[in-house]
This record gives sequence, structure tokens and C-alpha cells, in this order.
Amino acid sequence: ESDFTAVSAALDDLDSEGVPLDEEGLAYSLSHLLRRLCEAVLVSPEDTAAASVLAEAAALAHRRAPGADLWTVQNLLFAALTELLPERRARANNGDAAAAAWVLSLETAASHLNLKV
Repeated sequence: ESDFTAVSAALDDLDSEGVPLDEEGLAYSLSHLLRRLCEAVLVSPEDTAAASVLAEAAALAHRRAPGADLWTVQNLLFAALTELLPERRARANNGDAAAAAWVLSLETAASHLNLKV
């Protein structure tokens, strides 16, 4: 179980118990986390773990902070996709498992952040 799965489950538990959450603070924190993760993917495009964490964080933000301001994150992710996706897809199509995992992670993140790939 990933940290993001555990966090999501904990937030669900708090909701079910009626514990008030700082939704604005959560949205703010997730948007900054996503920005840092997108920057990490751009700086270290070979880091498939960073791409995977980005996808998980984007899923959490999509589910728990739909009103978050993600404009900067979307622009960073778009830049990563524009710069890196064609070459990664070609490598994935040639059997590179790490490239395939990276492509899947970034496509998943894009989907959760309402970007068309």
C-alpha cells in the first residue's frame, strides 16, 4: 500500500467520523507537492519512481482537492509531456519496461489533472 493510498484512506475515515478538515489547506499542500513532483520529473526524467509518485499524488488531488489551483502544475506537466513523452513512448514501444512505466505514470497524472495527452 502506498503512502497516498494510506493518506486517502485516513482522510476517508476522518470524513466518515465527521471530523472537519481544512480542505483549503489540503488543496494548497497538494498543489505545492504536485509542483515539486513535476519539477523533479523534468529535472530527472529517468526517475520512474518520481513519475509514479506524481501519478499517485495527482490521483489524491483529483479525489480530495478538486478545487485546487493546479494551473502551474498543469503547465509543468504539459512541458514534461511535450518534451519527454514522444521519446519515452518510442522506447516503450521497443520493449523498454521502465519507459512504459514512466509513460503510464505521466498519462495517469495528466488524466487526473484534466490534461489531454
